[in-house]
Amino acid sequence: MCIENLGEKQIADSDITCWKFGTLSRLLFESLIYKFKYVLGDTYMTDIKIKDGIGSEGFHTYKNEKDVSKIRSLDVVKCVIPKGATYYIGNVRNISNEAIEFYISNELIVIGK
Repeated sequence: MCIENLGEKQIADSDITCWKFGTLSRLLFESLIYKFKYVLGDTYMTDIKIKDGIGSEGFHTYKNEKDVSKIRSLDVVKCVIPKGATYYIGNVRNISNEAIEFYISNELIVIGK
């Protein structure tokens, strides 16, 4: 998934709550797209890759819980972009061509339900 219409690079001045969907087990969360496994509560870091205003690499999370809660067949988990992390806000178009706001960040903590 690529995030488009990215705003300016920002640094989180406090923890930012965000959302992801995938499969949740007791202590692990597996993302849907890349099948990355997160240990709940651990901090993960990666590089953000931006080309021509489109973010293709980095942690992709939903900005608003209402947008991710429409996905009924998967687990929705609360995440945190920690204070000091680098992030951008952009959007992805859904099947109805609505713009859904996303974060792309270089750090992420998956909290759980």
